[in-house]
Amino acid sequence: MTRILGFSAAVAVVCITAACSLWPAQVPAPQVHDFGPLPELRDNATIPVRLDTVTAPAWLTSDAIHYRLLYDDPTAFRSYANHRWVGPPAELLAARLENLLSLGSVDNTGSHGPYVLSVTLLEFEQDFTTARDAHVLLELGVSMRRSNDGQIVAQRRFVMSQSTTPDVQGAISGLAQLADQTSAAIADWTRTQIHE
Repeated sequence: MTRILGFSAAVAVVCITAACSLWPAQVPAPQVHDFGPLPELRDNATIPVRLDTVTAPAWLTSDAIHYRLLYDDPTAFRSYANHRWVGPPAELLAARLENLLSLGSVDNTGSHGPYVLSVTLLEFEQDFTTARDAHVLLELGVSMRRSNDGQIVAQRRFVMSQSTTPDVQGAISGLAQLADQTSAAIADWTRTQIHE
């Protein structure tokens, strides 16, 4: 009887140990990133423009940080497993643009200026040309229209790219820099359109 109980106890210990090993290992939560602190405004001049929307196609509406291996499988749209944006890139870009545009100028009636901007984010990714060479790409389309009648007065496509380190940190810092550079370029273009 003692042998049977001893054997049963040993089997129980083995079963408990085996069961513990069957539980999946705890996966760490992904690190969450934004574009960093808002850049300081270069001047205090407001622009009589209101940002309407920043939209994106369905594949860019998640919080994933995307990349492509152009040298291996260029049609595969991949994302880093352990890193995420704090929100969809279009929302992060909208915050940058609103900061630079100072949310438009306000007249005595409390309404915004006579122009409205609509932005469409088209590309926002890191591309690897080789295993050791990478760059980030940001592409968007901008429409500027009159707020009183909706008439489009100007349109432009902005495409920016720069080299980065071939890793997730390169993707994060490079895309954040492009977001600031593109936002500044849009603000400058908007001023030019208004004063033409």
